[in-house]
Amino acid sequence: MQNHRFNNELLRHLSYKLLTCTTASRINLLASVEERLASYLLTTQLQNEFGKEIHTPHIPEIASLIGTTARHVNRVIQKLSDDNILRKEQKKITVLDWERLDELSNGLRYE
Repeated sequence: MQNHRFNNELLRHLSYKLLTCTTASRINLLASVEERLASYLLTTQLQNEFGKEIHTPHIPEIASLIGTTARHVNRVIQKLSDDNILRKEQKKITVLDWERLDELSNGLRYE
């Protein structure tokens, strides 16, 4: 309790966690799953700490982050793949059209 550096670091991490949880909750309540997935993919491409922190290759983890089920995320990925916005091969998702993905996200970002 007397170590001010430790307390400042702890406070910084707790503040960051509160900010990220609040941002994710706001987006998850206001947007469709398609918008949330597009926002997630765009956020992970940003060169900031938050985009790096939430990046994961696992569909169940992505689903949990965007507030839905893995099954629903797979359906959205299939739809976006049919629309030639994404391509899914094995366990890899490749974005083919970043501009259309940005349009789908309606400017929302997990940041």
